[in-house]
Amino acid sequence: MTLSKRLARLEAERGKGAVEMPSVIFLCDGFTSEPMSALIMGGGTISREPDETPEAFEARATAGTPAAIHLPENGRDALATGEAP
Repeated sequence: MTLSKRLARLEAERGKGAVEMPSVIFLCDGFTSEPMSALIMGGGTISREPDETPEAFEARATAGTPAAIHLPENGRDALATGEAP
């Protein structure tokens, strides 16, 4: 499944409350599950710096946002397989 289809599924969830709807979507490495980039809802992306820990990157990406979701970047549909929260 493509990223655009995954995002379309998330957009379909917009009827949920603000805390339930993610403000940040993390794209994670399919093998290590570590976040490599983040899509900020409403526009914008950020990438993890080469020397940045996963925890520091997540803290930087979610600063001031109510919720986040992690999607594996390995071609699987996390929403369909139940791997997404």
